[in-house]
Amino acid sequence: MEERIKLPRREFNPVVGDSTDRFLKSLTYLDEISKERLITETTEILSQCSDPLDDESSKTGLVVGYVQSGKTLSFTTLISLANDNNYKFVIVLAGVANNLLTQTFNRLKKDLNLTNRISRRYFKIFCNPSKHEYFNEIKEAHLEEDDRTVIITVLKHHQHITELYKIFKAIDFISSNSSCLIIDDEADQYSLNGKGYSNFKNELEEETATYSAILKLRNSLKCHSYIQYTATPQGPMLIAMNDILKPQFCKILTPGEKYTGGLIFFNDKADDLIVTVPNRDLYIKKENELQSRPETLIHAIWDYLVSSYCLIVRDSKLEFTSMLIHPGRENAIISRYYNWTCDYFSKIKESVKINDIEDLEYQFVLNSVKESCVRMKVNVDLVNDVILGIKSILKDIKIYEVIKGRHTQIEWNENALNILVGGEMLNRGYTVENLITTYLTRVSKVKSNSDTLQQRARFFGYKKDYIDYCRVYLSSFTKDEFYSYVRHEESFRSKLKKQTLNEFLNNSLFELSDNLELTRKSILSGYYYNIKLDGWIKFDSWFAGGKAVWEKSIINQLIDLNNPAEMYNYNNDEGVHAIFHLDYTKTFSLIYTMNVVDSKMRVFQKIALLQVMEDYLTKDKDQKFEVILMNFDLFQKNIGRTRKVHVNSNGSKSVDLFVGRNKNYLGDDHVHSKSFPITIQIHSVLPKENNTNDLLFFAAIRVNNKYNFKTVYEDDDN
Repeated sequence: MEERIKLPRREFNPVVGDSTDRFLKSLTYLDEISKERLITETTEILSQCSDPLDDESSKTGLVVGYVQSGKTLSFTTLISLANDNNYKFVIVLAGVANNLLTQTFNRLKKDLNLTNRISRRYFKIFCNPSKHEYFNEIKEAHLEEDDRTVIITVLKHHQHITELYKIFKAIDFISSNSSCLIIDDEADQYSLNGKGYSNFKNELEEETATYSAILKLRNSLKCHSYIQYTATPQGPMLIAMNDILKPQFCKILTPGEKYTGGLIFFNDKADDLIVTVPNRDLYIKKENELQSRPETLIHAIWDYLVSSYCLIVRDSKLEFTSMLIHPGRENAIISRYYNWTCDYFSKIKESVKINDIEDLEYQFVLNSVKESCVRMKVNVDLVNDVILGIKSILKDIKIYEVIKGRHTQIEWNENALNILVGGEMLNRGYTVENLITTYLTRVSKVKSNSDTLQQRARFFGYKKDYIDYCRVYLSSFTKDEFYSYVRHEESFRSKLKKQTLNEFLNNSLFELSDNLELTRKSILSGYYYNIKLDGWIKFDSWFAGGKAVWEKSIINQLIDLNNPAEMYNYNNDEGVHAIFHLDYTKTFSLIYTMNVVDSKMRVFQKIALLQVMEDYLTKDKDQKFEVILMNFDLFQKNIGRTRKVHVNSNGSKSVDLFVGRNKNYLGDDHVHSKSFPITIQIHSVLPKENNTNDLLFFAAIRVNNKYNFKTVYEDDDN
């Protein structure tokens, strides 16, 4: 029998057809440039997926957008494009709570116009189908020879995903020629294996229920692609390399021009937009259990009312506004703040009815509005107009208590003022429409996970037209955490735009301050490394028979030894260190060529130094760096300091680099200039060993600013 030759996979070039065209035309709020960017990025995503006409493999991809930046719009466009390119099924894992499932299901029906007969030619949609109820309908849709795509939104819960698995197994999907696209919304939440770290430490193979259900579902499909959408990709990027949910490619989404995210709230306009809540106003269980409304909550409420007057009544920019109050996780705390909020608005409603300027209640309103006008930079001379405007919209207010165990349907357009008081239910994936005032005072007694923290930033979004009327009330600690996260986010987004996902994972680290963790430890299958650049780092080790940090030829090649910028005398006139000022390229090359093999931590420190150098290329390409050839007088004679050799536990050898302080010398650790961001000392050393005269070159590197990096690696440091 003749052996069948497997032809190489053809390049998948998705086409934009009727379905996508119709969808793009419906996006009347987007300009043509935004539409072009949307379809370009979506096509790039689908082109890396399995080709329904020429592929039996499965693919896993990661799509990263900012919080509240339009990820749902992206995957809705992806669904339309999937229909144009022969995908028969699209499964949307739509969050872990019913309110998120409902939000996504309704959004898809609305945006794809599935109440329209013509639109239903392209799609048929199901929500949380069970085998008992929907098997026949889904089977019929599967067997149809038309071009309709079946959309299934499902709660990200093992029972519901298992029901879907049973349906696909029963219709024998794996034996068919049909293809499937799975979109995992908020993919870093619940989808990943929460037994990852326990398995790694104890050599087990256990699986959490939802993760196991997703694997079974994927195994019941043949040609399919699994696309992870999230604003916080740390978890999917750091899980084990052999995990089926480990992404093979990554796409960074570009936000629209009117998006306001971390770079606005925690950089350019921070002093105007962020209000610091003092510790006395923070509800902390068993430590500071507040018995009355905190003063800053009252300020936030008045700021919300004044801003709402400006946006709804005076400027007619918005039909309604929203305020979010997030005081904590527990229902009891949420209920307390809900009651305080309801009582205070009742008081305001009664007080604004009084028009007597001598009345104390009216004075209370007048003074509160004046103070808020000052904070919001609204003309205080028009305070009476502001009060009248607030009085008119107070008739149209709804306060919601959003807690676990209770399904709360928010009808945004039915009220001018929407106030949501909640905790976990208002975190990840939840969209608060026209949110202008946020009171986020939740306190954590342990170090926050960066991805969890960022998902609380519901105040990000498309607010550029009214950003001056937005306010966010935060504790000083939470504010510092957000500042740290924004720097971290911009760092990894910038690198992922320039590199493939594999290049990033192999050559980069996550820059993140020590006050945050990358993600929850339970999903990680490796050792957690925290890499600090603070002061001196010594690269002083080598393996017997191997190279030290540099060979002399590298030093001769990168440094013009005949032209030092200055000399540093020590001990006597004959002993000198030579100081050179190198440009970016030569300094980067000097660090890049360092031979670092003795320790995983040293390897990570080298990578961290290269990342810091890359930052300087974007900040100031003309920046000079200080390189010091220690004991230059000995170096010129091709000799070095004699040093005792230590044998380390991993078999490597090391030497003591630094000479300490004496009456004539402050010590090697003082030989650097604070006017340079990085100082590299090159030490020529003659190891004090029998039968060796080899001159070895080592490094001590000082970074004047503090940096912190983190990563996960599946091997330890030995």
